[in-house]
Amino acid sequence: MRAGWRRARRLTDFWRDEIDRRRSSSYPLPEEIGKNGDTLPLLIMPGRSQSLSPMASTLKIAIIADDLTGAMDAAAPFAKRGAHTRVLFSDNPRSAELINAPEVLARTTDSRHLDPVRAIQRVYQALSDLEDRLPFKKIDSTLRGNIVPETLAVLEATGRRHLLITPAFPGQGRVLRGGEVFIHDVPLAETAIAKDALSPPMRIPLVMAFGGKLGVFVHEIDRPLDLQLAPGEAVHVYIVDAENDNDLLRLAQFALAHRDEVVVAGSSGLGNALAVAIYGSALNLKVRRDAQPLLYIVGSRTPQSAAQLERLVDFGAQLIVIESHEGNVDLERAIANLARLDPNKSAYVLTLRQRDKVIPEASLVANALATVGHRLISELDVGAIIVTGGDTAQALMAELAVESVDLAGELMPGIAIGIVPYRQRNFKLVTKAGGFGDPELFVTLMKELRAK
Repeated sequence: MRAGWRRARRLTDFWRDEIDRRRSSSYPLPEEIGKNGDTLPLLIMPGRSQSLSPMASTLKIAIIADDLTGAMDAAAPFAKRGAHTRVLFSDNPRSAELINAPEVLARTTDSRHLDPVRAIQRVYQALSDLEDRLPFKKIDSTLRGNIVPETLAVLEATGRRHLLITPAFPGQGRVLRGGEVFIHDVPLAETAIAKDALSPPMRIPLVMAFGGKLGVFVHEIDRPLDLQLAPGEAVHVYIVDAENDNDLLRLAQFALAHRDEVVVAGSSGLGNALAVAIYGSALNLKVRRDAQPLLYIVGSRTPQSAAQLERLVDFGAQLIVIESHEGNVDLERAIANLARLDPNKSAYVLTLRQRDKVIPEASLVANALATVGHRLISELDVGAIIVTGGDTAQALMAELAVESVDLAGELMPGIAIGIVPYRQRNFKLVTKAGGFGDPELFVTLMKELRAK
């Protein structure tokens, strides 16, 4: 491990210089406890798939993501195939069992908006007690965050020298073609996502971003079938084009065949392919519908989330707004306005609204939404919480002092669901990234989760 930490310091030094230069089986889930002590399962899953690979009984997976929705998205495909899957929020869990028991353990470094130096340190911390697991570095399919420093840090921390990477997620219309990301056949640079001021994507191709870094050799692979690991002791990065789920499955199968030598990096699409290759077909997830209201907390500021929120309010949800002005959040006013809650609503939706063009810091927004969200959870007998935005989800779990969530699977691709224990009861937690889904998505989730 000492050699690994020396390598980490080398990476950290490099990125400090770079910053300066730029400046100039089914497992039991928690159950809801009824008023009389009876147990009512919130989520029911059948036994394991019958199409397991031989490695399913011995291989354990470590997923490292830079935000919480990413960790949930990447882990959910394993859960829906019967693997005991846990997302850990705490850096210092109260017991080793929280880390050792699950077959698939996902952690978030909460580093999407950090500088590369701190992001690298978070990656090393997240991997410090996961040495016996196959590392899967979850990255954003639109290339946001510290992709290059974080993926190289996983290589350094694990002592491996081959990185297989593709951000492709064909199920959401996102492919890697000729080393370039396309979203529904439009180059990433020409989409609205490229204009996101809060969290802009990488502005240069992956091959240029990795090229020349610390003696790394970069290989562009047109098809997963063409993959071969280069000989020698150097570090190699393989940027693999993928345009459909079969491409991702072939890449996953190659990675598993070389699991002692490689680090895998990709979106939740590649996570799903790994889950298919190890655990086989998905199981049937049954979600109990409750009469309790739903709470939506919308931290994402993407156009898709705005359209979904607007449609949900049209459908009858009560809107609760935290306002910001000149970059400051009016938290006191938002809390005072909770006295106007209509107790008869089926759903409530909490979000932030800017009164001017000054964008408040991401952490400020996330913490404000978490604070008001906690108040709402305490006052309303909610049956489920639906959160968009990884920063917001992470802040909410910290506010609720929740260490982990055991996942049950996905309500639909990219939308994870699990159970969160809170005080004397549990609630369903649903997370999604902000940048996908049609305007009806929030309404659809309401119909899935709430009894008529």
